[in-house]
Amino acid sequence: MALKAEPGGRGNFRNHTKNQAEEDAFDYVKFRNIPKPTGVIGSIAHMVKGALGGGILGGHVAYMKAGVAIAAPFNILFGIYMGYCLYILVMSAQKLYRRTRVPSMSYPDVGEAAMACFPNPKVARFSRFFRYSIDAIICIDLFGACACYQIIIAKSLKQLVENTQRTSIEGINEVFIIFVAIYYAFVYNPSFEGLVPITILYQYFEFVGMQVFSMSCAGVVIPIENNMENPKKYPLVLVIGMFLIICCTFNVSFFGYSAFLENCESPITVNFPMTIGPKILKFLIVIMIYITHALNFWPPFNLCFYYLKQRHPEDQLLKWELIYRACFVMLIGVIAVCFPNINALMGFLGTFCLSNMAFIWPNMIYLLTNWERPGLGKYNWRLWKCIVLISIGCFFLVCGSVVNINELMSVFR
Repeated sequence: MALKAEPGGRGNFRNHTKNQAEEDAFDYVKFRNIPKPTGVIGSIAHMVKGALGGGILGGHVAYMKAGVAIAAPFNILFGIYMGYCLYILVMSAQKLYRRTRVPSMSYPDVGEAAMACFPNPKVARFSRFFRYSIDAIICIDLFGACACYQIIIAKSLKQLVENTQRTSIEGINEVFIIFVAIYYAFVYNPSFEGLVPITILYQYFEFVGMQVFSMSCAGVVIPIENNMENPKKYPLVLVIGMFLIICCTFNVSFFGYSAFLENCESPITVNFPMTIGPKILKFLIVIMIYITHALNFWPPFNLCFYYLKQRHPEDQLLKWELIYRACFVMLIGVIAVCFPNINALMGFLGTFCLSNMAFIWPNMIYLLTNWERPGLGKYNWRLWKCIVLISIGCFFLVCGSVVNINELMSVFR
């Protein structure tokens, strides 16, 4: 028999299997009710779309911050590091589906279930707190991304209305950011001169946050797996998806930096000249980001409203939902006005939120899930592996957050 998590995942997760044989016998795919399941290609497309949002428009600035000799290899390393962490997150989730008899879960569900099923009750009792921590970080990340999108829209519209441009490059008619960045690199700087190889450590941590923000798909990997026709093929989806994400972020970042050098500015479309082709592209980007803002706003608002609606009578929920929507959007706008440094805002979200979601928590969930079955392995190798990966994530979390918060607060100095 399959069980079901409560809406929003506030379920009562328990370990319903006594041994590995019982766990393996449960086919969670059979109990999923998916009207339109996605195949491998569709899942890859969803993964790439989930990662390449507004963050990629600042990738060239991230390369300028760190220097190309540091940024390029770390772009690839972060993709591999993130891909592996998200792989063990999804594999842990699939074990928990079988262990709890719940065929599909959200990210917070997985975190709560992993801790609730831990054999030590002193640890298991913190499962709800762990869930609330994941909920909070997801809300900060997605609402923060909405603030970034508002800044991108404002800067782009301001440039279009004022019809000003500092660069002197002649225009093109391309409509894809990746190809536009490559085009400008070969037109404006065909010899790739002037690229700074290495900068300072402080700017490296600015780069880390922006780069992670531009390529993370931590929030979508589990929903995509839940909607797959054949979830066992998810490793293939993850490998191909992360490869494409790395390629896209590298192309926009490297060639964007090569084209505009020290004049790099977020979003990259601001660097494009004010001729007809680029103007159309800038306007299309504004529309795209506007739609993305709405899509990004819905999940965290829905999560917050789950708790808020319990304070109001059921017959007035629609009215209060509209009021809270307006308040949340205005609050996001206030944050965007108070902290207009979009590079620092992206950097903070990347180091504070996504270091947890993409690096630290997947390894914690992996340890909690595998602690008893199948165990930590010979010489506790699973434990030591996760300690190393969690330590790297904590290092980026602490150092990157401090640097980017300092940059955010610089507007007040």
